Amino acid sequence: LTGAHIKTVCQKCHPKSRRNGIETQRFTGLKFKNCSSCHKDVHRGKFGKNCARCHSTASFKKISGIKNFNHSLTNFPLKGKHRFVKCSKCHGKNLNSRPKHKFCADCHKDFHKGELIRNGVNPDCSNCHTVNGFAEAKFGIEEHQSTAFKLVGAHLATPCVACHVKNSDSKNWKFKFESFQCVKCHSNVHKSVMSEKFIGKENCSGCHSPESWTEVKFNHLLTDFPLEGKHKEVQCVECHIKKEKKAKVQIFKTLTSDCVQCHADVHFGQFKENGKTDCLRCHSFDNWKPVKFNHEKTRFPLAGAHTNVNCFACHKIVKKGNKRFVKFKIEDVTCASCHS
Repeated sequence: LTGAHIKTVCQKCHPKSRRNGIETQRFTGLKFKNCSSCHKDVHRGKFGKNCARCHSTASFKKISGIKNFNHSLTNFPLKGKHRFVKCSKCHGKNLNSRPKHKFCADCHKDFHKGELIRNGVNPDCSNCHTVNGFAEAKFGIEEHQSTAFKLVGAHLATPCVACHVKNSDSKNWKFKFESFQCVKCHSNVHKSVMSEKFIGKENCSGCHSPESWTEVKFNHLLTDFPLEGKHKEVQCVECHIKKEKKAKVQIFKTLTSDCVQCHADVHFGQFKENGKTDCLRCHSFDNWKPVKFNHEKTRFPLAGAHTNVNCFACHKIVKKGNKRFVKFKIEDVTCASCHS
């Protein structure tokens, strides 16, 4: 007798009985080849009949000889990183613990802190991860399309960490978003320069598409300056971006409809009235030719021989400082100003 068997009452193994009125005790014919002859096999035969491979007579709760134990015989075969976990990590110091193992959360903490709970149900880690490591996720583009934020355009090529990791901290992942507005991830570069009328609730999709920021679909008819003629062919940046000290500055709500804000006034203010030069009185959006100019509406309507005179005969090229321009606005229109 060894271990706990020493403290076992004799009658436990050698039962007493009465036969023909005589009390007898059984010593022969007892089965003791296997532990299961006396003890109930709580493993129901999964690990064979040789209990001594893991247990000793000291106590069933003390496990020994576990190094060669075949865990594949259990309901939880060790795979992936589980193969390198110490037995005591799951089964306790004395290896007598029988941990729950149906779900990953039975052993592992919820790294996502309840962010993935939907309708009161927290999905098991195995839905996205494998036993090869938590860093290896099965959740890909196809799975992402079933979420409230489908990946399209440039978002398809964006790495997960760009949206789901804050401050480049790999321990601080974020999956629950209160809003899917573009400005939650992208800075609103137009906030201080564009009218609230067009920014709205900072929803970039009103003008931009997820394919690329440079693909702009904006209805210019909503502004006070509809695009006509040659303006239809002009790139947005030509009017709305200017360079200042090697930096690009946006111009939107401060931009007026004055032609001279974008185009140089080749007449150098000759037609400025009340501080504004209205090019549209003579020109159209199709070209710079003065197609709308009518000499009959000037102070000097053309009549008689004047109709055949070349324009430059009267409108000379003058020079003021370093400026050369055609003099169109003639102050003196008397005959003597041109004729001797």
